Amino acid sequence: MSRAEVSQQGTVTVRAAVLTDDESERYFGASLADQGIQAVWLSVDNGSDLPLRFLPIVTDPNYFSPAEVGQLLRAWWRSTNASITAQVARASMPEVIPQKQTAAGFVFTHREGGLKLLQVGFVTGREELLFKFVLRVGGISYAIERVDFDKIYPPDMVEGVDLASLREKLAQLPCCTTNAAGTRDGDPLNIVVVGRGIDALFSFVGRGWRLDEPFDIHSVYRTVRAFLFGSEYLNAPVSPLYVFGRQQDVALQKARNTVSLRNHLRLWLAPFTIDGLQVWVGQISRDIGIKFTTQVLVHDNSSD
Repeated sequence: MSRAEVSQQGTVTVRAAVLTDDESERYFGASLADQGIQAVWLSVDNGSDLPLRFLPIVTDPNYFSPAEVGQLLRAWWRSTNASITAQVARASMPEVIPQKQTAAGFVFTHREGGLKLLQVGFVTGREELLFKFVLRVGGISYAIERVDFDKIYPPDMVEGVDLASLREKLAQLPCCTTNAAGTRDGDPLNIVVVGRGIDALFSFVGRGWRLDEPFDIHSVYRTVRAFLFGSEYLNAPVSPLYVFGRQQDVALQKARNTVSLRNHLRLWLAPFTIDGLQVWVGQISRDIGIKFTTQVLVHDNSSD
C-alpha cells in the first residue's frame, strides 16, 4: 500500500502495486514466479453513484483466473494445497465494486521485470473507465529497471527538430544494432516510434505486446522447460543489443505458439524530439529459432 501508484478520474480513484516474487510466495504460500504469474494489487475507491464492473482482460488479455492460479500452484508433495487455493480465491479482486464503496484485491497477470505497463479498466453504466500505470517491479529484474528515462541525456543534449530534420537524423543513424563492444552488427534498425514518453508504449501493450521477464532462476527454469517441450512462454527474456552505446531501454515481445517463435521489439530513446514528443529508435524482428550459448541464456536467430 505504501508504494502504490495512484490514478484518479472524477470520483473514482485506483491504487496499484506489484508484488515481488518473494512477497507473492510469502503471501500465497507457493511460488507464483515459477508459473510465470505476477500478482498485482489494486484498491478501488468508487465514489460514483453507479457500480463499477472490473475488467481483468484489460489488465492482461491472458490473465490467470483465481481458480487457474489455485490449480497451477498445487503440488503433490505439498500439504497446504487447500489453504493456498482458498487464499488465492479470498484475496482476488472483486468483479463488482458497489457505488460509494472501496474494494481491494489481486489480479493475476503474466510475470514481467523492470517496469510494468499496466492498464486497469472498468465499465460503469454505458461508460468505460481506463487507468494507466507505469509500475516499478521489485526484486531481480531486467535492464529496464535500471533505466532512468529522465537522466539518459543531459537536457542540453536533447535537440528539438522539425520533420525534415528528423528525417536527416534518422538517415544518419547506423544501419544496425551492435554487440556490447560495437565490433559486430546485430539486427537492423527498422522502426521509429514518436510519442509522449513511455506512454507511447501502451499502444503496443494494448495489442498483446509484453515486457520481457528478468534473467533469474525463475525465467531460466521456464525457458529451459519451454525449449525442451516446445511450449509457449509469453515473457521469455530478450538478449541485449546495443545502440547509442547502451543496450535497449525497453524490450517487448509478442509470443507465437512456442518460445522459439516470437516477435521482438527493442527500443532506444533518441537524443532528439519533434513537436515536444520523444522519439524512440528501434528494432523489430520475428524469431525463427533460439540456441543456448555460454555468453547469454538465449540467443535469438531472427528473420527481419
